[in-house]
Amino acid sequence: QHLLSPQRAPERFLQIARENLDTLVTEMDELLTRVSSYINIFWSPAAANEDAIKLNETLRTQDKTLEKSLPELQSEAEGMVIEMRNRELSMQEKIAQDELKNAEDLLDKVKKLFGEPSEKNEGLKNEVRDKLA
Repeated sequence: QHLLSPQRAPERFLQIARENLDTLVTEMDELLTRVSSYINIFWSPAAANEDAIKLNETLRTQDKTLEKSLPELQSEAEGMVIEMRNRELSMQEKIAQDELKNAEDLLDKVKKLFGEPSEKNEGLKNEVRDKLA
């Protein structure tokens, strides 16, 4: 009875095997897609570095900084970021805010000294023009 149960039928095993095969094919496609994207990520910097070297050779640049390797450039960039994070910028921010306030005050003075008289002159000019007309 146990061997003849519907759970143990060859058709049932064949159906399960087909479902497993379909699942496996789908998972393999997904894995291939992921691996391809990772390979592209790893090959892209190398290809970009090769293109940069070819471009430098084409341009015949004498600047040795352009011929640095990607790890060297990455370590330099990381060092710059660390240095920027370590700097105290609050004093520079306060100085910049003071300069902005001074510039706004100066603008107000210029408007008061030149803007208002200019508007008055414009009004007088228009009044004289109307009287002459």
